[in-house]
Amino acid sequence: MFVYAYQIKIAISLKRLELSSFQYFTQYFKDNNNSGFSHIEKEIPWITYSSIKKLDKILNKNMKVFEYGSGGSTLFYAKRVSEVISVEHDESWFHHLKSVINKKKIDNVKLNLKIPLSYETLLNGQTPYKSVHKKEYSEFIFNEYVNFIDSFEDNYFDMIVIDGRARPYCLKHSLSKLKPGGYILYDNFERKIYHDDEFKKIQNWKIHSCFQPVAGCRHFSDTGIFQKPI
Repeated sequence: MFVYAYQIKIAISLKRLELSSFQYFTQYFKDNNNSGFSHIEKEIPWITYSSIKKLDKILNKNMKVFEYGSGGSTLFYAKRVSEVISVEHDESWFHHLKSVINKKKIDNVKLNLKIPLSYETLLNGQTPYKSVHKKEYSEFIFNEYVNFIDSFEDNYFDMIVIDGRARPYCLKHSLSKLKPGGYILYDNFERKIYHDDEFKKIQNWKIHSCFQPVAGCRHFSDTGIFQKPI
């Protein structure tokens, strides 16, 4: 109860409190009092409840989704779209999710592993793609992880999910790969470290955004779903 009240206080201080947040009060407590809560088991993304509801409305079986970061979200998208391409940086997590996908016999997901590399792997003149949020990755670069989407043709994806490492760089490489009318899901975008020049390019896109409770998390956050102009 204390944590929820504190998160409401934060929302007020940010001038982001929305009355719709209170409709998730019961679900918030149910999920956070369940010590065995698993996004993979529940097959849901680690994003705001309202954004999950939004995705249920806009996703369909004709869509192709690309994910930076994998998990319960991968299973969620697999049930709703025709193809899911996911790139993951954590090797142990990759193998865990891969085993779940194989066990469930899911055949429309392609899960790819691109681990962070040392700075010594950079070519001359190449920009290092760093993780701007997690300090434990400060000595590594994510160039192969970020660049993975470059192998697809422009306007290929109907949705691109940015919810992993080096997010501003992921956004930069994603824009040309997204179809007109498609969606960028940019999670935790209340974090000012993500508000760079690339982010400014999508600020005026049509957006679904709420600073609200997150499925299976005690802290509120903001999941932005931006629609590319046609």
